[in-house]
Amino acid sequence: MSIQEEYYFDKDAEIVLAKDTRIIEREETRYMGLDGVPVTLTTTVRVDRNGDKVSDMELNNQESRKFIDEYRRITGKLTQAEIREIREKLGLSQRGFAHLVGWSSTTVERYERSSAPNPANNQILKSLRDMTVVKEYFKQADKTKFSKKDLATLEQLVGENQATSFIFKSAKEIADWFIIKNFKEISIDPANNEQFSQMKLHKLVYFAQVYFAGLKKNKFLFSEDALAFQHGPVFESIRKGYEFDADGNGFKFTDDMLQELLVTESLVEKDEDVRKVLNDIWRDYSIYTAGHLRNLTHKPSSSWKKHYNGTAFKIIPKDDIIKDYDIYQSQK
Repeated sequence: MSIQEEYYFDKDAEIVLAKDTRIIEREETRYMGLDGVPVTLTTTVRVDRNGDKVSDMELNNQESRKFIDEYRRITGKLTQAEIREIREKLGLSQRGFAHLVGWSSTTVERYERSSAPNPANNQILKSLRDMTVVKEYFKQADKTKFSKKDLATLEQLVGENQATSFIFKSAKEIADWFIIKNFKEISIDPANNEQFSQMKLHKLVYFAQVYFAGLKKNKFLFSEDALAFQHGPVFESIRKGYEFDADGNGFKFTDDMLQELLVTESLVEKDEDVRKVLNDIWRDYSIYTAGHLRNLTHKPSSSWKKHYNGTAFKIIPKDDIIKDYDIYQSQK
């Protein structure tokens, strides 16, 4: 046999000359993934004169990719090309993309080359088509792991509108004011007042942000993002900044913590516009239950309704928070 003559191998690892093979099409079913999903395609194979399949690595790999793509399609998993497109639209290297979501770079390389992502990772990949989700992942990522190029790209992608200004950094500073207000009301009239729940605190702070932004347009009480959770807008600094009772109703704080809250209250009230908005929110909304306030944030046209999709990483953009002002005004 000439050294240049092309050949393949049959199932018994015996040499079969290329001239003794042919390409045919036939229907084939493969059971894909850990869940064994049946995938049936018309596939192209190389066979010998007896019609038995022979090993043609290039052709076999080509057909395998077709089965993987079809498996991804029918199970709702992103294809290699779709995953690569998401990464390239962000302008990130595979390593930078991996750092963003906390994966290894080999995981991203594998997803773009052959392997189908598991359901949880598939959902994460789909969510990265939303820039607000990218922003939240970047906020939590270890910035030291990114290359200079990837870091600069992400900083440009998620940068805040420079025309937007903020008075405070976190939602907790406003929450401190409401907690002290509640504490004072209880001290004056304990029979008719009680500590409000964590849910109610989130709602009062969100309404304060909405009303201040609605009145001042591109000026917000604080820069912290509101996240669309199941029961409405939520702030991480409030979730992690206080110790609540087991059922989420009421706060636990020491005398030292109370002094800190009083200091924050005095700082917040130095701004006359802030003080007026907070007092208006307290007057108009503190009388309602947490459930009633939740229903207000769940109105069909609200920003929460627009952005909640079952995940806790969905940021409510500040442009939409401003729009909520008109919605709540109409409900008065």
